[in-house]
Amino acid sequence: RKPTWMKVKVLSRSPLEYSGALDGNGALPRRPRNPDPALHPFERATEQKRALNAAKLERVFAQPFLGQLIDGHVDGAYTIARSRTFLGRMVSGSADGELRVWNLATRRHVGVVEDAHRGFVRGISISKAPGQSAERYFSCGDDKTVKLWAVEG
Repeated sequence: RKPTWMKVKVLSRSPLEYSGALDGNGALPRRPRNPDPALHPFERATEQKRALNAAKLERVFAQPFLGQLIDGHVDGAYTIARSRTFLGRMVSGSADGELRVWNLATRRHVGVVEDAHRGFVRGISISKAPGQSAERYFSCGDDKTVKLWAVEG
């Protein structure tokens, strides 16, 4: 039988790069960089994308306004949904199986369903049937059920 050969590429680095033996501070030598824009044609687009991503991350990690709203939940709020019909309304679900309907203008809850689910509330969706004034809230939880809640006004 003829032996089978395999080509293996090996990455290698100098032990000085990760050992910190270059100087007393362990700093790596600076690599020369040519700032000529002709050599880096996509640098401006790259910087714009980085700035956009930084702005998005700043919004993601910003202090949410919900910090003052969720004082009503005993456990942490894990899911929220906002109403498209009533701009000042939001629904939150928590880890203790509770649903709360919030009035965003007053920052107070206007409705509570204490035992909506056994365990975590994992998802909430808000729907409004055409021609009706009542909104319907669909919630799902760790108890493997999807429940429908109707709220007037």
